Amino acid sequence: MHQIEEPDDPRRGTALFLTTGISNLQEMRSAWLRLLALVAAICAATAGRAQAPFDLDPGFVVDIYKRYVSSVLVLPDGRLYISGEFYYPGDISYRSIGRLLPNGQPDPSFLPTNGGGGKITPWGSGFYVTSGPGVRRWTLNGTIDSQFSMINTPYFGAIQAGDYHVYPDGRVLFSGAHELSDSIRGYQGIYSLIWFTNTGYLDTTQHHRYCNGSVNKIQPLPDGRFLLSGVFSTYEGQPVGSIIRVEADGALDTTFNTSIAWGWARHLVPQDNGSIIAAGFFRYTGETDTLHVMRLLPNGDRDPAFHYALEMNNANYGSNQDVRALHQLPDGRLLVGGNFDLVDGHQRKGLYMLDSLGNLLPNDLPGAGCGTFTDGQFQSHHIMGIVEDNNGGYYIHGSYYTYDDGTTYSIAQRFITRLYGLNVGVPEVAQAPLLEVFPNPSTGAFTLELDLPENAPISGDLLLQVFDMQGRQVVVRGLGRDHYQRIALDLANEPAGLYSAHLSDGRRILTGVRLVRE
Repeated sequence: MHQIEEPDDPRRGTALFLTTGISNLQEMRSAWLRLLALVAAICAATAGRAQAPFDLDPGFVVDIYKRYVSSVLVLPDGRLYISGEFYYPGDISYRSIGRLLPNGQPDPSFLPTNGGGGKITPWGSGFYVTSGPGVRRWTLNGTIDSQFSMINTPYFGAIQAGDYHVYPDGRVLFSGAHELSDSIRGYQGIYSLIWFTNTGYLDTTQHHRYCNGSVNKIQPLPDGRFLLSGVFSTYEGQPVGSIIRVEADGALDTTFNTSIAWGWARHLVPQDNGSIIAAGFFRYTGETDTLHVMRLLPNGDRDPAFHYALEMNNANYGSNQDVRALHQLPDGRLLVGGNFDLVDGHQRKGLYMLDSLGNLLPNDLPGAGCGTFTDGQFQSHHIMGIVEDNNGGYYIHGSYYTYDDGTTYSIAQRFITRLYGLNVGVPEVAQAPLLEVFPNPSTGAFTLELDLPENAPISGDLLLQVFDMQGRQVVVRGLGRDHYQRIALDLANEPAGLYSAHLSDGRRILTGVRLVRE
């Protein structure tokens, strides 16, 4: 049964707010929202409902009324720096940067309105933030660091910002599509991967790189290399997919290849075993389906043991929706955000949870999610980012009005919402099936041992499938529903290499294991 924080109709309140003046009404609305948050907190305490992971925290209310928050930085004292395009009550024009108090209200001691808009990255005693087509550096006390400036940098003309990476010494690797005019060193034209010194000047000691489009995502790897993704099909003249790996100096790593022909990754999450979780929107060469979350093997091949065929839909925009936010939990689950209404037929407005093998977890995040924001021109219920706070909780942010966590529905929640973390309760999770293999490696003969717990959630007969690293199915076998099985598997006629075996119930992948054929 839903606990209702506010009795009013959110649509009526939104229409009234957007069609009246922005002086006394906004002051009244600000006070009203604070009162609603207090009432909600009292009601929740009175009801005695235990806090659960990913329930909303009604004590955090943001006083923003449009349009979006694209990035959040949590300070040690609980305050937040926020970046995007947003309005506080009384604002006539939008702000691109702001600072909030720990309860979500604007910090009155922070006065700047511009100088941000995009990704915030902490660094030393300050932070970097995308601002227009360039990057600025701020101090944590709320002033622009004058020791770093890309404005009027010689040889460099900012055109289209992509992503950036900050080195420990303050140097910046900047992507996008930008014009260089450095005839002395031979850099003339549009470049997509450019290095800057820690003062914001073009680093003339580096070899800048180009592609036939724009690099929109940079993901550093532990060994100093980078994953790149964007809208391109060649990199320095070589045909590539839209996710590539480059060396520390930007040279293409030709041992990593994908055949992604359309779309790009908004998030790339390296795994301990060298594989990569990629989230965004993708279409492979020769395929028509749009993929949103997938796992890539260390060589760039799509991992067939990961369930990547989720269907996401938005009532206003159809099925070609992209994932805008991704956060991997310590237990391997994936918290996924974006602009969607349905995920595999389940109502999920902007946020859903996958297990470590890519299956939708239907009992996680059962609420309706975030509601739609509209101002007559702009309409969305985007979750654009997920940020962990200092106490194990999470901030979600984007462009939305209202939030429903399945128990509490709040119209006071908008643009940024704080969710309780894993430390407030332990979700009830069914024990997963155990699939073990021996010997491994083997010259061809493997024995698989399956232990299927009584409470394992299955919807049909079990199916064992084995794939090679090109995604070719080499074995398929029905296993019935026996809870304990020993399965003999013969790959003697298959070439040496790495294989992936996974167990499914006809609808979802339950578990998997790697096989090494010597």
